[in-house]
Amino acid sequence: MARSTKQWKRIPKDEKKAIEKYHALVAEMACVVTGKRPVTLHHCHGGSLADIGITRGMSQRPSDWLVIPIIMDLHVGPQGIDGGKGVRSWEAEHGAQLDHLIDLQLKLGIDLFTLAGYDWTRHVEKGVPS
Repeated sequence: MARSTKQWKRIPKDEKKAIEKYHALVAEMACVVTGKRPVTLHHCHGGSLADIGITRGMSQRPSDWLVIPIIMDLHVGPQGIDGGKGVRSWEAEHGAQLDHLIDLQLKLGIDLFTLAGYDWTRHVEKGVPS
């Protein structure tokens, strides 16, 4: 679920701490595309996530649980998903965000989609790539 700044202030302290701990863990990982470091945290949105109904409202970022580590150039540069490339083009070249998130949750043993408030398993059962 997307959270605005006001909503972030209303999150219970224990959940905030869990998210901060998770972000610190992901920030230490290598880029899911290049394997390089350092990385920035990309809040996944649009593209393959929109295809399964995970969307965000205007001026809202996606769930703080749905982040992947990517190098800066692939995040906000001219070739970046949030830069000049655009989500669909970026995914065509570097892989679907959904796939990267599923790989990340399997690697970490954390059900990120459930923590984010989404039932993603029904989409996998219907044949959405995993």
